[in-house]
Amino acid sequence: MTVATDMRGLRQDLRDAPESKLREVISVLDQAASAAANQAILDPVRARVASLNLARPLRLTRLLFLPIDPLIVPPRGWRADQPVVPRTALGPLAQLARAGTGPLWAEIEAMIAGHDTHDMKAISRAGEALWPRAGAILAAAVAPADWREATGLPVPVFAPLAQAIGAVLRRGVDLRLLAREAAIGALLLDRAVVARVVAGMDQEPDLACAMIARVVLASTPNAAPMLRDLAMTTGRPGSHAALIRGLARGMETILEDLDQDGAIGPCTPMELAAEVARMTALAREIEGDVAAKKHRPRLKAIRDRLSALCRSRFTEGLTGDIIAPLAEAVGPVDPAGQTRLESAARGLRALELAARKIGDAAGYDALTERAARVVRDAAAAGTLTPIRHCRLIEIIAGPEAAEAVYRSQKSPAGLSASAGLAVAAPPAPQVPTTAAPSV
Repeated sequence: MTVATDMRGLRQDLRDAPESKLREVISVLDQAASAAANQAILDPVRARVASLNLARPLRLTRLLFLPIDPLIVPPRGWRADQPVVPRTALGPLAQLARAGTGPLWAEIEAMIAGHDTHDMKAISRAGEALWPRAGAILAAAVAPADWREATGLPVPVFAPLAQAIGAVLRRGVDLRLLAREAAIGALLLDRAVVARVVAGMDQEPDLACAMIARVVLASTPNAAPMLRDLAMTTGRPGSHAALIRGLARGMETILEDLDQDGAIGPCTPMELAAEVARMTALAREIEGDVAAKKHRPRLKAIRDRLSALCRSRFTEGLTGDIIAPLAEAVGPVDPAGQTRLESAARGLRALELAARKIGDAAGYDALTERAARVVRDAAAAGTLTPIRHCRLIEIIAGPEAAEAVYRSQKSPAGLSASAGLAVAAPPAPQVPTTAAPSV
C-alpha cells in the first residue's frame, strides 16, 4: 500500500469519524507542529474542524493569517480571478513576513508562547503589533525564487495576491473587532470601526476590495449594509464605482460558496447547525441588500436545498440516535447510554433551531412530537427512569414540556391529559456557534 493510498484512507476515515476521534487527531497534529502534515490531513475536513471551535496552539503563522481565514481555500479550490487565497501560498508568504519584520517576529513569537486561539487578549495584543507591519511588507514584496515550486502557482499571480492579502492584514485589527462583535451577538456594530475598514479602499486594487468585502460578509454579515453605505460616501471623487465593484465581487463569491456548501459532507447535527446558521445569516444579509435583487432567485434555490438537507439529516439522526437505541434497549438505559442519548438530542435540537429559520416549521413540530412520543413510550416501558425521561424531553422539546412531564409523573391520572403538553416545542435558547480559525 502506497503513502498516497494510506493518506486517502485516513482522509476518508476523518470525514466519517465521530467528533471525539477528530479531536484526538487534531491534538496529535498540533503537538507535531507540522504545517505540511496539518494541511495534507485536515484540508478535506476544514469545515468540520472549524465547527468544533477547538482551542489550538497560537503559533505565529496561524496568528499572521487569522484576518484572512475566511479567504483560505485548498489549492484545487483556488482561481486567480477569485478573492480567495490558496493554502499552499501561506508558507512562502509567512517567510517573507518573517524576513521583513526582523526582530519583531521573535518578539511576537515570545509574546504568544503558551497561548491558544481562544485567548482573545493575546491575539489582539500580538495582532496589533504584527498585522499592520506584515501587511505593508507583503504589499511591497517580490516573489521568492522558489514560489512556483513551493506553491504550485504561476509567478505572475504573486504580486496581485500579496498586495490584496497585505490590504486585508493592514485592516486586521478592525476586521477582528467586527468579527468579535458578531460572535457575541452585537446588534449594532461600531460604525467607526467599519469606517476604518473602508478608509483607503478606493486606493486598493479590485482584488483587495473584494477580499476585504468577503471577509466582512463571511464573519460579520450584518455589517454589509453599513459597508456599502460608507463605500458610497467615502474616498476620492469618482472612486465609488471601484469600491462598489469590489463589494459586488465579494458578494458574488460568497454566493458561489453557498451554492457549493449545499452539498455539505458528513458531519454531526451540531456541526451542521453551525454551518446552517452561518449560511442563513449570509443569505439574509445579501437578500436584504436592495442592490442585490438579482440574487434572490438564486438564494431561494440555496435555501430550498439547505432545508431539504436539514430535514433529511434531522430525520436520520432522530431515527438512528434516539429512536433505534431506545427501541433496542433491553432493560433500563445505563448512564453511558443516557449520555449518548442526551448528546444526540442536543445536536438535533441545535439543528432544528437553525433549520426552522429556513422554513418548514410545521415539519419540525411533527418530528419533535414524534421524538417526544418515543421518549414517553420508553419511559412507560421502564427503559428510562423518570428523571432521565424529563431530561430528554427538556432537551428535545424545552423546559415547559419537561415540567408538564414532571407534573404528570406526580399525578398518574393526569398522564394522558398532559401528554400533549409534553410534546409541544416552545422556543429554546439558541445554541452559540463560533467558527474556529482553520489555518
